[in-house]
Amino acid sequence: MIPAFHPTDVDPRITADITQPGRQAGGVLTIEPAEYRKLGEQLRPVQDAFARTAARLAAGTSIGQLGADLGLGSEIRDLLPSTFAPFSFDLLRLDFILSDGVPVVLEANYGAAVGGSIDAEAHAAAAGAPAAAPNTSRMQWAAQRARELGHDELFLPMWPWTHITEPLTYFASSRAATEEAGVELKILSFDAFAQLRRDDPRPRVALRLFATLDAVRREVDLASLGYVPGGEVTWLQDEAVAIPSNKALMASTVFRQLLPANGAVVPASQLVGDTPRPGFLVQGEALVGSRRHEGVLKPTSDHGGTGVVVGPGATEADWTAATEAAGRDLTVIQDFYPTDEAQFANRYPDGTTEVFAGPVSYGAYFVAGHMVGVLARVGSPQMRNTAVNGNTGAVLTALVPREGQ
Repeated sequence: MIPAFHPTDVDPRITADITQPGRQAGGVLTIEPAEYRKLGEQLRPVQDAFARTAARLAAGTSIGQLGADLGLGSEIRDLLPSTFAPFSFDLLRLDFILSDGVPVVLEANYGAAVGGSIDAEAHAAAAGAPAAAPNTSRMQWAAQRARELGHDELFLPMWPWTHITEPLTYFASSRAATEEAGVELKILSFDAFAQLRRDDPRPRVALRLFATLDAVRREVDLASLGYVPGGEVTWLQDEAVAIPSNKALMASTVFRQLLPANGAVVPASQLVGDTPRPGFLVQGEALVGSRRHEGVLKPTSDHGGTGVVVGPGATEADWTAATEAAGRDLTVIQDFYPTDEAQFANRYPDGTTEVFAGPVSYGAYFVAGHMVGVLARVGSPQMRNTAVNGNTGAVLTALVPREGQ
């Protein structure tokens, strides 16, 4: 599976890509239609294994206790519901790389607060692949949930740290998708939504597009938004999704048993520590310290690549420090797989073009078990052997079937 570059033009107002200032156009990565379908078939049973693992582990304890066992901080644990809603695991982005053309799943991100779906959809449409519509699919899903709950309005509170300067343009496709389902999408700021609740505290349905850790770290008053268990606001994709998204699940013996023999590759994963944890694979700190050339350390409580240390790209001192930190905070060590690179190009308003080959990581969007689009994050050549994601300067685009051209 070797993705090829295909140039496109996308209105920059409908993407959140601020990593390339002044970038006017780029492109998409394409693969053969049969390869695209096979990719979905390989990834689908892996996403199912994450959801089934979370449900099975929660069946033996409370969700709050499970969150504590998985190393979730008190800020997150306090927001966990008592039960999973029937649709808790319907929205997912499965993050993976291609290594020698083979998909290797690195982690799962359940819930609506997974970025890049609007970017991926915009780039896919520009390449003539409108069927790859992750944002439209998830917004229609959200509208359907609102209708089932007896509402014809869906609120989308905007996170205050956004870099989106034209939200009505950026979310135009989101509004069109919900309106098609008979639901009005109301976009407003956090402060405006909090004020609305104070003035009129009736039941509402809202879609969470913020990462809770971001909100906590920026001292957002989540209670003022009604983002509390049992509040009058029904938040679609609430904190329940922190459980199947947790990296520690990849070290669960249940998860390893549920993985199919013929699906995508999932790296061997263990929790770092010298104390046994029933139901989880564990590796001692001394052995982890010797695995710099073959391991990747991932704190379970962070997201967006924060705190990830890729052994082959780290100095011995950095790896030693990360190993020591892993002994204090719940951390997963995964086997390292080299990331395939792809050629990409940026075109700038002055007419110049930058052509380069960089590492690529991907995010496959699933809605209710069906793959509806694939995000591609193309890193600079300097990002080899690092965590490649939009937060570290990667260009956001899409991976689409070649027939879409």
